Amino acid sequence: MEQSVRVVVVADVCLYRTGLAHNLERRSGFDVVGTAANGPDALDIVARAAPDIVLLDMGLEGARTVIDGVARTTPTAKVVALAIRESPAEVVRVAEAGVAGYVPRE
Repeated sequence: MEQSVRVVVVADVCLYRTGLAHNLERRSGFDVVGTAANGPDALDIVARAAPDIVLLDMGLEGARTVIDGVARTTPTAKVVALAIRESPAEVVRVAEAGVAGYVPRE
């Protein structure tokens, strides 16, 4: 039996957050264990659900705090930064913050 990748989706735009969560749920191999619209809720869900991946919209206020909090509470979880500008400075900034990967805005 294949084990699903446990995912938390964090974005303040409801349509974006729920749409992404819905699309992942429809795919085999993914289990969305929570969604959050803000940093405090995200950290609470991550601490309780212990996901494998946190998909984090970098436009979220306090995104860096979420990255730091995930590293502290659930160090095995990988953060993937969503919607970043694909400039060298931005890629380096999110890498230095501790993200495991990114998806550009385009």
